[in-house]
Amino acid sequence: MKPILDRVLRTVRNIEIKPEETEHAAERVLSKLTAEYNKVVPHPAVVDRITSCEDFRALIPAYLSRSLTSARTMLFEDHTRECVACRKAMERARLPRQPHEGLRATMSQRTTYKTRTYRHVAAWAVAAGLVFIAGLSQRNAIRDFLWPIDVHAIAQTVDGNLFVVSDADIYPINAGDRIDRDRLVRTGKESRAVLQLADGSRIEVQERSELSLDRGDDGVKIRLGRGSVIVTAAKQRSGHLYLATSDLTLSVVGTKFAVNAGVKGSRVSVVEGEVRVQNGPTVQALTAGQEFASNPVLNTIPPAAADLRYTSNLVNLVPANTVAFASLPNLKEAVDEVYQAFKQRVREDPSLGASWPSDDVMNRVRQVGTYLGSEIIIAVPLKDGEKDLAPVLIAEALQPESLKAAIQGLPGSKIPFVVDGGLFVVSSPGMIDEVLAFRHQTRSNPFLSTALYQRISAAYREGVTWFLAADLQKLLPARPVTTQLGLADAQQLVIEQKHGKDGSSYRAVLGFNQTRRGMMGWLANPAPMGALEFVSSNAYGVAAIAMKDPSLIIEDVFAFLQRNNPQAIHDIDDFQNQHRIDIRHDLAAPLGGEFLFAMDGPILPAPAWKIVVEVYDAARLQNTIQWMISEANHEAAAKQQPGVSLSSETVDGRTFYTVSFPAASYKVHYTFWRGYMLIAPDRTLLLEAMQYRDTGSSLARSDNFLSQLPADGRDYVSGFIYQNLALNLPQNLVRNSTPSLICLYGEQDRIVLSSKAMIGTNLSNIAGLSGLIDQVRFK
Repeated sequence: MKPILDRVLRTVRNIEIKPEETEHAAERVLSKLTAEYNKVVPHPAVVDRITSCEDFRALIPAYLSRSLTSARTMLFEDHTRECVACRKAMERARLPRQPHEGLRATMSQRTTYKTRTYRHVAAWAVAAGLVFIAGLSQRNAIRDFLWPIDVHAIAQTVDGNLFVVSDADIYPINAGDRIDRDRLVRTGKESRAVLQLADGSRIEVQERSELSLDRGDDGVKIRLGRGSVIVTAAKQRSGHLYLATSDLTLSVVGTKFAVNAGVKGSRVSVVEGEVRVQNGPTVQALTAGQEFASNPVLNTIPPAAADLRYTSNLVNLVPANTVAFASLPNLKEAVDEVYQAFKQRVREDPSLGASWPSDDVMNRVRQVGTYLGSEIIIAVPLKDGEKDLAPVLIAEALQPESLKAAIQGLPGSKIPFVVDGGLFVVSSPGMIDEVLAFRHQTRSNPFLSTALYQRISAAYREGVTWFLAADLQKLLPARPVTTQLGLADAQQLVIEQKHGKDGSSYRAVLGFNQTRRGMMGWLANPAPMGALEFVSSNAYGVAAIAMKDPSLIIEDVFAFLQRNNPQAIHDIDDFQNQHRIDIRHDLAAPLGGEFLFAMDGPILPAPAWKIVVEVYDAARLQNTIQWMISEANHEAAAKQQPGVSLSSETVDGRTFYTVSFPAASYKVHYTFWRGYMLIAPDRTLLLEAMQYRDTGSSLARSDNFLSQLPADGRDYVSGFIYQNLALNLPQNLVRNSTPSLICLYGEQDRIVLSSKAMIGTNLSNIAGLSGLIDQVRFK
């Protein structure tokens, strides 16, 4: 090995570098450093030259606000790793102010003065009363003084990002750093960490989880705000180790257990030992292998079997090349319900019934349903070359002759059909013959060997009410655009709705034949989401989603444009070079993965909307916003056009920013709070959002929201869409409207939508929209 290295070194030494190459390299380095320097909005405290520790300490405000160039940032971080005094100065700068320190000192002085200058017995009484009141208010402080417990943790390992979150700031911590009492820590997307308490207990923190440490009655208490942890509790010499979520309190003396906490509730699983779980006034002990969920929706609750079909004699008769399949219940009852609801509206407003079919026609339609079996099958075959194949409807004929008469009595009933041996088939003559042939030779049907048939069979084993399935591999032709979007891997689309005694459950599954890629891979795996905590319980429209990584999404978009629209990429590159900005580095990298939009407040005179975005580096993002506005104003001034102004104001320690657009007479307000960026049309909405988060009075605690969570056995979601229009819209528009919630789950090879009842899948919901009919007239 040594002779090879020597030979390589001799070759490198003998390479001649031309002077012009050296000059070009130096120019490139200087250009890059200059661009990096110009991109940073300078902090007022930045010094010109660094000659001592005092100069490094003067850079601390600029470092915390991400206002240093990358070169100075590297130099500053290298110095603080070596210099203990400067490192401690930076840690003190990160600590929030203690507004009560001066007050305590003043009270101490007053107490000393009173004890020295007492002259009357009344003064003793007043002093005793003050001490008594102070003792009550400072119970925890007295307890900590008399019975101290070491409440802190050390970050043993950090895989990804681990942050300490204060009111308006968020900064990363590394392995080996100390986490003190009441410090709120949060893991980032696709990140994990292991924390070790002073007594040796270990906390394995999963991605997007949030917790803090506090003192319990006789031990350390872990406050799990959201997310998942695995706790290995050390043997407690005296006292207990506690863990508290929003609805559960756990106590142990030495065991291993896992806890998930989210919007749906909390789940506890015991691996070793015993865990005492308190849920309200109820306390129970769990041992190894046992599990407890605070909310029934965390468990999969199957609907009542009365309305489900577990077998079908009709599936085996569908055409061989079927690519779309639907199994529907007999619609007689649903048709009756909708028809009666509509007749009631016609009696209130006769003009609505002008174009509605006559009672005679509707009676015949209802009779057709009476003569059919409990299930109706619809199959759509794939086009065979140049030959279009008609869809097929199959059902059992309970009363064949009566069924024929009812169908023949319908106006315009010229569609071919046959009633043969208790079987009713509607389609083209050729497709009818194929179905009848399979009735006598079922095993000869090639459809029984397809993946679509296997999926349909699995659905019947679980029970079906409404069921639709499509073979996307045959329906979606292989094209470059579908490949780039990740749809080329799509295998099947399945939509089902089940009716039970507790209502309806709806699910749609988009399955892939491998791990999701492209745009389909942007959706994150189910994880706890904190953006919902900034929305009020009176919000009437909310949409939220968790994405894997904004930077990777930008790269996918750029790659897509490079293949399909190279000119667009060229324009983007010109924009980045001209304005000295990197979209991936400066805009996407500081963001987390959560994005939320809500209509949360009055509609008039202007809609009260808000946007909540998870942020990992607020100072860096703010610096980018300032730079972009500055660049936009330079460009507007060159064109003699009005620019955009950015102003800030600090109120009670909270900094609010306002972006004004004079040309449009419009303003947008935003602030950073608890690791999120809040955006709204006025500051009042921002203050309210912060209050919802700090007081816990958010939509996540709303009965309307919680009642719509589907019982699908999942702890977290990847996104959701929620509406409660009845809260803010006129009643004549949303008569009989109820809240609805659709949950979205991104799994490895599929995307799942789940809801208790999705609007549009139940015909009876049409009655709830009858108020909207009054606003629309079709000519």
